Amino acid sequence: MNIQDVCNKFKQVFEDTFILEECKNINTFDFDTNFIKEGINKELDKYVELNLDSKSKIECMRVYLDDLIAKGEKSKKNDFVKFIQLIKMDIIYNVRVEEAKY
Repeated sequence: MNIQDVCNKFKQVFEDTFILEECKNINTFDFDTNFIKEGINKELDKYVELNLDSKSKIECMRVYLDDLIAKGEKSKKNDFVKFIQLIKMDIIYNVRVEEAKY
């Protein structure tokens, strides 16, 4: 087996396992991007799906609360409720108090 064959096999393993475009953007050990392709690890796939589902539910709650506050305000802009992530995995809702007087 020559070096070219070994390199090609490594290259194929990387291409089959990783989302290389996502890997290019990671330059620290602190990242929130899934760079492993779907189907490589069923447990990881389950958590990725759970994460996406949770984010979707949080966004639905944000929209609902924002619409609820907007009904009682003169301004109909929809940015009363925002979610911010202060610490990894903890999401905090931020309601601008000066606009939401309830």
